[in-house]
Amino acid sequence: MDSFVQNPRGRRPQIDDTPIQDFIIYLEKTPADQWAKKADAFEKLVASIPNPANVQGTIEWFSDPRILRHLAVSIGALLKDSRSTLVKRSCETCTQLWNKCGPDARYLLKDIMPVILGIHAQTVQVIRKYVQN
Repeated sequence: MDSFVQNPRGRRPQIDDTPIQDFIIYLEKTPADQWAKKADAFEKLVASIPNPANVQGTIEWFSDPRILRHLAVSIGALLKDSRSTLVKRSCETCTQLWNKCGPDARYLLKDIMPVILGIHAQTVQVIRKYVQN
């Protein structure tokens, strides 16, 4: 798999992030009521990442922390969706992403942590109001 794009400045080659850009565009263009298609697209993206043992020594979009960070806004939107099935599927897919990318996803996790904590705080508030009433 050759994922390098020729860099005209002679610096370090740029990594082809087409799969991530295609995913981001697809999510933006897909209507909210087609949430299953959004979950399928995320699952397909993560399924395209090979087993870590099979890619040692290669640099692809899924092994570059800087490139993986581009997923933060899209994953955050999936996690904030009001449909619990979409959120559940997205969480399961995130788990697969972390398992496949390992430490390369550290900045991505850092970027989406505020979203995760915000969702958690919102859930606690809902439970608290329910218990108090």
